[in-house]
Amino acid sequence: KAHRLITINDLELAAAVLLFAAVCLAVLQNRHQNCSAWPVVQLFLDNVTAKKNINKGTAKSPAARALLRLLSYLAKGSPVSWNAEFIAGVENTESDYLSRHAHEFDTSPAETYSEFFQKISPQSVGYEIYQPTHNLLSAVFYALHNGSLPDRLVRRIRAPSTVDESILGTFVART
Repeated sequence: KAHRLITINDLELAAAVLLFAAVCLAVLQNRHQNCSAWPVVQLFLDNVTAKKNINKGTAKSPAARALLRLLSYLAKGSPVSWNAEFIAGVENTESDYLSRHAHEFDTSPAETYSEFFQKISPQSVGYEIYQPTHNLLSAVFYALHNGSLPDRLVRRIRAPSTVDESILGTFVART
């Protein structure tokens, strides 16, 4: 099977899937005491195609369709829903800071998360970092590279179950 390039549209959608998983985990763990009974993740995307795919629930790209299936699986039985809106790239300053200013960062492995996040987002002091499970990351990776989901995950998606914390990941303190 020939290798294909991963599009920026699919990568933006993959990031949205991981963000949704993080919010689901935060809601399940009741990390925000004043959370609505019907929480909605407001996704601001600077990619029109990814926004359209999320809001319509369909896509032309096989990888995007697989990621949307994964997003639907994560939403199944979750109190969290989503809405995607477009934000112009020039206004998307926080999310895109690293890609726009890569020359300012030391990307050596010795740099700690705290040092890194302090550079890109000083207001994030005290935040925890979402760490997806290896299974969730593997599913995203598989979707991006194969345009489908692994059979074992498809069977799980079809089963009448809800997503729990063990599927989503954990939050870790910045060190």
